[in-house]
Amino acid sequence: MSKLLVTGATGLQGGSVIRAFLGHPSVSLRALTRNPASPAGVALAKQGVEVVPGDLNDPASVEKAMHGVDAAFLVTVPDFANPDPAGETAQGTKFIDIAKANGVKKLVFSGLENATKDAGIAVPHFDAKGDIEEYLKTSGIPFTVARLSFYYSNFLTYFRHAS
Repeated sequence: MSKLLVTGATGLQGGSVIRAFLGHPSVSLRALTRNPASPAGVALAKQGVEVVPGDLNDPASVEKAMHGVDAAFLVTVPDFANPDPAGETAQGTKFIDIAKANGVKKLVFSGLENATKDAGIAVPHFDAKGDIEEYLKTSGIPFTVARLSFYYSNFLTYFRHAS
């Protein structure tokens, strides 16, 4: 059985990955979340997901969660209050380094193109993901990048029409 580590497991992206693999006979799920005791973390555990504490800004917690993992899904978290993408880039590059050191066989990254390099338009959270993707390409880890810049579920959350 393959063990899949999912970041953002209690959020929209990681949560959709969890739901896609729940009950799959050859996949064991491990969810990385800052608070396993949260209602979302508890709900995952009740569904048979191994929920572990961790934060992408805490490499030691990622290292612990990565032990015994065959594959990983990585979604990084931009700090929209800080336009400098260095923090998000560090989340991704450290995760990749830890995955490589632990022999992860496949990494799926929720990425975006580097808008500054590709179009000359500075979009820090795009740029960070683009930089992470470039780093991932040099890592030697087999990978897939899903570049989805907008999700229809955003209409149900962030852009909900006020009645």
